[in-house]
Amino acid sequence: MYLSYFEYQNYGGMLENTAFNRLNSRAEKILDTFTFDRLKEKAPDENTKLCMFELIENLSKLDNGRAIKSVSNDGVSISYEDKSNFDVLKQIVYDFFADTDLMSQ
Repeated sequence: MYLSYFEYQNYGGMLENTAFNRLNSRAEKILDTFTFDRLKEKAPDENTKLCMFELIENLSKLDNGRAIKSVSNDGVSISYEDKSNFDVLKQIVYDFFADTDLMSQ
């Protein structure tokens, strides 16, 4: 596990434990995919934990395959980001690990 629920809360996360566990599992798989499982052998550092936090927060905002940009309750209006989920999540991982060899094959 790269990020515990306690650490998630310390970073300011507001999800309930059940939702966190579900999204944490997904975020780990995403991070492992983009880093070719290279982080599994290492103890999670601050960079890895912050990346996981960002992935979890973004996964919690996803709806119908796109990230929600804004919601209006009055007229039930939802606008979405233009980027795909894949692009958004890969960019998060890239932002944290671009200066390492973890994302290159």
